[in-house]
Amino acid sequence: MKRYFVWMLVILNSLIGFTRLIGSVLGSVSNNFSFAEMVSFVIVIVAFSVFGGIIVLRAEGNRIGWLMILLGFVLADPFATYLAFNTVALNTQPSFFGYFAYWTQGWFFFLIIYAIFLIILHFPDGRPPSPRWNLINLISITTLGQYILVYTFQPKFGDSTSLVDNPIAVLSVSAEETLSGMLFGLGLIFLGLGSLISIVVRFRRAGPVERSQIKWLLFSGIVSFVAT
Repeated sequence: MKRYFVWMLVILNSLIGFTRLIGSVLGSVSNNFSFAEMVSFVIVIVAFSVFGGIIVLRAEGNRIGWLMILLGFVLADPFATYLAFNTVALNTQPSFFGYFAYWTQGWFFFLIIYAIFLIILHFPDGRPPSPRWNLINLISITTLGQYILVYTFQPKFGDSTSLVDNPIAVLSVSAEETLSGMLFGLGLIFLGLGSLISIVVRFRRAGPVERSQIKWLLFSGIVSFVAT
């Protein structure tokens, strides 16, 4: 059952990515990316999803596999895909799912950053360097969760390109302008610094094999950064 569930997630991520690509080619979705960039984007989604699925099934308890599948899902972003295909219809009165999709656009992108940092924190065996490092997991998830909760009641949903009035708004300002925004920023900084420090600590304690894995991770990160 677990195997089927994992591969269903992998296929779902891949289909969403290909749907966005096909929509771009047919002109159903407007974007600022070239065809080559869109193809590369889909390849990244599929690669993270497939390798994540393999890790989940072959390394029991390794969180990196699930984080990679999550990263593939967030990169594919089914909610942004839905909005891209329904722009005209949503300009009138969004449905419940339309409002939900707009709601995700204010915080969904942050999951990419969280997933990357958490992969670094848990690399390569799927666990932090020691149990005490799980405090980073707790703080980062808590600060993100409280931000999403406060964001749910701000005046508008969406991103900088498209906003809709929030039908359940309670606040008069955005979540970024409240204490919640500051806590979220501090939590993200804490996660980023913690993950980078953890990889240094792990490297100093590691044997030859693990050191080689960490070097490949750093090399891949540098190449990805330069490419973008």
